Amino acid sequence: MNAVKTSARLLTGFLGMVATGICLPASPGTAGLKPVITAPHGTTGSPVSIRVTFTRKDLPTPVSDFASEDVNLTNGTLVDFSGSGHTYNFKVAPTAGEFSVSVGAGAATNRFSILDEGDSGIPFYTWSRQMEISFPGYGSGRPALKDFPVLMVFTNGRGVNFKDFNSHNGIPWADLRFTAADKKTVLNHEVESWNDADGRSWVWVQVPELAHDTKIYAFWGKEGEAAPASSTNGSTWENGHVGVWHFNEGAAPVADSSGSGNQGENVGSGVKYGQPGRVGRGVQMTQSGGNGGVKVPDSEALDFGDGNFTLEMWERKEAGSSGWKNIGDFGKWQTGAQPGQNEWSLGTTKTGNDNKPGFSIEIGKTSHSVNSSTDIAINSWNHIAGVRDGKTIRLYVNGVEEGTRTGVSGAVNNVGRDLHFGYFPFKASLSTHATLDEMRISSVARSPDWIRATYMCTSANDSFMTYRVPTPGGEESVAASKSFTKHWAYDAPRRPRLPKVRDAAWCRKPIDTFVLAGMESRGMRPGPHADPASWLRRVSFDLVGLPPTIEELDTFLEDSSPGAKSRVVDRLLRSRSFGERWARHWLDLARYGDSTGIHEDVVRPSWAWRDWVIQAFNEDMPFDRFTIEQLAGDLLPDVTLRQRIATGFHRAAPFNTEGGTPKEARRTYQVLDRVNVTGTVWLGTTLECAQCHDHKYDPFTQEDYYRFFAYFNNTPDEMGKSIGAGRAAMAGPTVKFGDTTTFVMQEMARPRRTRIFERGNYETPGKNVVLGLPQSLHPPADDLPANRLGLARWLVDPDNPLTARVTVNRWWAELFGAGLVRTGTDFGTQGEAPTHPGLLDWLAVEFIEQGWSMKRILRTIVLSSTYGQSSTIPAGALSTDPGNLWLSRAPRLRLSAEAIRDNALSVAGILSSAQGGPPVYPPQPGGIWWIRDAKSPVYKTSVGEGRYRRSLYTIWRRSYLHPTLANFDAPDRITCAAERDRTNTPLQALTLLNDPIYLEAAFGLALRLTGDRAPSTTGQRIRLGFRLATARSPTREEHELLTGLFNNRHDRFKVDPGSAHKLIESTRGGLAAGISPSDSSAAAELAAWFYLANVLLNLDETITKG
Repeated sequence: MNAVKTSARLLTGFLGMVATGICLPASPGTAGLKPVITAPHGTTGSPVSIRVTFTRKDLPTPVSDFASEDVNLTNGTLVDFSGSGHTYNFKVAPTAGEFSVSVGAGAATNRFSILDEGDSGIPFYTWSRQMEISFPGYGSGRPALKDFPVLMVFTNGRGVNFKDFNSHNGIPWADLRFTAADKKTVLNHEVESWNDADGRSWVWVQVPELAHDTKIYAFWGKEGEAAPASSTNGSTWENGHVGVWHFNEGAAPVADSSGSGNQGENVGSGVKYGQPGRVGRGVQMTQSGGNGGVKVPDSEALDFGDGNFTLEMWERKEAGSSGWKNIGDFGKWQTGAQPGQNEWSLGTTKTGNDNKPGFSIEIGKTSHSVNSSTDIAINSWNHIAGVRDGKTIRLYVNGVEEGTRTGVSGAVNNVGRDLHFGYFPFKASLSTHATLDEMRISSVARSPDWIRATYMCTSANDSFMTYRVPTPGGEESVAASKSFTKHWAYDAPRRPRLPKVRDAAWCRKPIDTFVLAGMESRGMRPGPHADPASWLRRVSFDLVGLPPTIEELDTFLEDSSPGAKSRVVDRLLRSRSFGERWARHWLDLARYGDSTGIHEDVVRPSWAWRDWVIQAFNEDMPFDRFTIEQLAGDLLPDVTLRQRIATGFHRAAPFNTEGGTPKEARRTYQVLDRVNVTGTVWLGTTLECAQCHDHKYDPFTQEDYYRFFAYFNNTPDEMGKSIGAGRAAMAGPTVKFGDTTTFVMQEMARPRRTRIFERGNYETPGKNVVLGLPQSLHPPADDLPANRLGLARWLVDPDNPLTARVTVNRWWAELFGAGLVRTGTDFGTQGEAPTHPGLLDWLAVEFIEQGWSMKRILRTIVLSSTYGQSSTIPAGALSTDPGNLWLSRAPRLRLSAEAIRDNALSVAGILSSAQGGPPVYPPQPGGIWWIRDAKSPVYKTSVGEGRYRRSLYTIWRRSYLHPTLANFDAPDRITCAAERDRTNTPLQALTLLNDPIYLEAAFGLALRLTGDRAPSTTGQRIRLGFRLATARSPTREEHELLTGLFNNRHDRFKVDPGSAHKLIESTRGGLAAGISPSDSSAAAELAAWFYLANVLLNLDETITKG
């Protein structure tokens, strides 16, 4: 049998290089990007599996141009090359006893020798599983901690299969071992709990020197191995600990893992052991005074005199009774009811409504205390620590120093007094209401970094530590020197050369050359051009959201000049309806609504910002200015009212008005939402994934996230006063606009402190951060202000690799149904690559160089041959391009919810042209809006013109969205909606046939087909109605079907004119028919035309673009 092993001489050097974080030279454009070559140990036979992983800043970084040709071999043959992104695999069939692998010219070489299985260079060479653990969350620049106990959490989610561990003498983890980075120095460890009910194992490992670049290794998978003595004899805690109590027992006695023998005894009957703890299990205290708790008899190890010591505990405080309480304390007190002397204690006191941690030392009768100024939340785990360091005592809460007191001199003479957990033997009226866990005492003064690391590795294990998925056998790695291209989206776009194509005559715009090149390379041809009427209807819906009028249709069909399409597009871009159509999409992104959403869903004035968006689009406001005014208009010099209104982008979002929500929770979630939405809308990233930990796939750290968070953390609290039981008003800055007010953004004079939230929880704040931008993207200009204005300018910096790409991709998706990058909200490594990368970059650069003009980009797209294709599927296209990735035809898409309704009103001739103003209330079924009491909003159906305004102006109450809009997939806008669903359900057909507004539209169309200006014959009227609905004339078969329907209905109503009158009265809404009840003939004809109009408005072709 043979196995693979790296030579000992090279191994030592390579491990040293990797462990110290040295990056070999890289090209200027990809500084820090390095490939790492790995080979498994313990693998027998041939060929040998090799892996190449690319990293940058210790994060997996996909590359785009790595191929088998970049691998250099001596004495071996490469086979089975595969992989993509940041990981590549291949095999080497050795042709000699020793072979070498390198990546790129001049790369460092990995040398592997074929040796006997027993000739191992490291301990645990034959163990079948290995995991690498590192500690990036400790942070760079901090001093190394000596002999620090870190918590390892093994779960199936980290690729661990507990079946791979081997039992020995009843110990299921007997073969578990830990080593330092050299894979030789064995580390002490203690297993606190193994494979508990949650599928977790909790293991403490003593790390000789903990720093941000420290690596250790775990090994398992070896039968017949006994557990090492270090896992049970307390050696893990031989670093100044004199007491370590895990409380993992189901009953007393409570073991002391420090090896000092300070075992705990039960006191009373009310102590609950085996309760859910912070790590494994804990102990719940529910007794009062001396009636229950845990006592540790005094020992010399627990008597410190005037020496240094540290107390640490995890506490989950619970609600207790009123009055003075001591919650979760532990300490050494004297007995009896006399005043305290020579004591020390740590815990959370409760006086009235205060719940503040404290640390106290009493020297003689003199008390020295440090108390937090901040309450801790009940039913949440908190880490509390007290340190005596010479004449100074310090209190820490959740890893952060909360207070210091100096001048603490003298010895605490409490020899002979027992240590008590959770009860007070000297006063029965005091009690504990808390679950306690992981209580420790050290005979040394722990440093602030020690306390922070203790808190972090327990509370934020995933972000503090990195677990590398276990691999079969050991792994040896070395960085090679060739650099490769990083992920495409993180490099700024550059204008590409236009590709050469064979059918250049087909290309009207540069867009077409990229599209045609993609088709020609795949042996495909473009589809036929759309007929003029279909193109006009499509471009009208795309640019203004409305169908062409009959006059516009006839004018275009009669114009055969070369500039006909250009004139149509220019007219549509000038239309006031352009801003209304494109505002709808931006309102989805901005999660705009006319109500607060959440809980009460109170209606509030937001429409001034909506009208600002419409006007900005109509004016073709440059997108860079459009961005700056919405994110930071209030910070511009000589700010105008319009610019202040523009900042409603982040104030028109949902807001929780529930009175019982803590104010800081509400405010924090608002800021988190603003960070996440900004990342989605402008950067097309899943930045929110870094809220709880470093992003798993993209180069955004948790610190990046909270530095970004700091930009939005300096606005006033938006929570108003209580307005009734369970209600609070929305408040914060507003401006007066006409007869209304609207909510806006405003910076505070004194900025808030921003801290990283451990595991994304605002109740566990970590270290302070200052505002800043993701370091993996382009650097900010030197003159950017340190506020939201600086952030906004950075977002629209031409060097920003994402904003322009994300924006033009989103517009492309609005026109074609899918973006060039189909994952429009994820341009990261887990998103899809662009189908036409050259086209995407060309559009992005064109957008910037055309002054960030939206209208110019849209004009370029809709006048292209690509856009002008027919939606008819060419022969064979479904097999060669089923998803239309390569754009061999135009899309055929159902209209949006708003466009379907607006189209029906426009075809009926009753659509109002009024713009702006407060929202309107078109008819909807009664009882949809829930009314709690007299203060709840009431739906008052609009009358007159208000019923027929464009759907953009319909009241957008998030929890009670108008059913017509909801049935056609309009989002509630509780969250940012970058893409809408498109469903096809029976409810949609029922809506078109029965909803009051569609019935009124059918009535309006019937009046239009029978009015004074209507054609005189039935056939002409049917043709007019069909053209209004579809922009084309009906076929002979379609005409005959519609004629038959009309005649059938007409004959029926002539026989029963009463039903015709009843139909007219019940469906016309605010429309005046002017038909006398005695005019049976006119009523029968109008009712028959109503039925035909209802059918026309319900045609698939009527509600479809394409």
